[in-house]
Amino acid sequence: MADTPVLGPEKGLHPPNPTQNPWATARRRRGALQPFDAASATALAGEAPPSGIERRLSNRAQALWMRLRGERRLPSADGATALLAPPFAAQAMRVERSRGGLVTIREVGAELLRMQFAHEGTAMNMAASSANATLGVGERAVALALEAIAAGQPLHLDSDFDPDIGGPRPAILFRAVALPFAPEAGQGLTGVAVALISWRTLLSQAETDDLHRELGAAIAWLANNSR
Repeated sequence: MADTPVLGPEKGLHPPNPTQNPWATARRRRGALQPFDAASATALAGEAPPSGIERRLSNRAQALWMRLRGERRLPSADGATALLAPPFAAQAMRVERSRGGLVTIREVGAELLRMQFAHEGTAMNMAASSANATLGVGERAVALALEAIAAGQPLHLDSDFDPDIGGPRPAILFRAVALPFAPEAGQGLTGVAVALISWRTLLSQAETDDLHRELGAAIAWLANNSR
């Protein structure tokens, strides 16, 4: 009987045997191909968990928003603190719109900063649409937050449903949710929202081609050795 293919050394698995499984290489690790669930991850103290594109994180954030809202139309702005704390903090940011139309981004999560999706500051012109697939991830998330403020309800954005705009394929797939809050009186704000982004970085074309070659070699080897 042919050996079972092994993608990488893990607990309970045998390391790849290049003699028996010639396609198996140390470069492939099962963990590298799995989605990450940031909502259930445990990080070291002071360390932000890595990011993923799990629906559970955005669903968990919206469930918390609904509990904060209670019977009101919108939860109060002080409730946004709960959505800017772990496990959401690393991937969240606070978006404020003033009466004069200025948009301010605050409390940008460490992972959003690392990925250069967003930075703290005031933007003069934020008339962009979250549906515009030519914009950056952070720009679209801020636009989604402004749309959620205008709609007075949570809004979602999933890049899986973006139209084909031509050119090279996107390097990142992402999902965002924007959760609006009622601004505090006397702050000069017309709206507050928390935008939460989760994402997955895709393999490069060269890595994809390499993976396809390895899979093709594995299938051919199995076909020749399973009779």
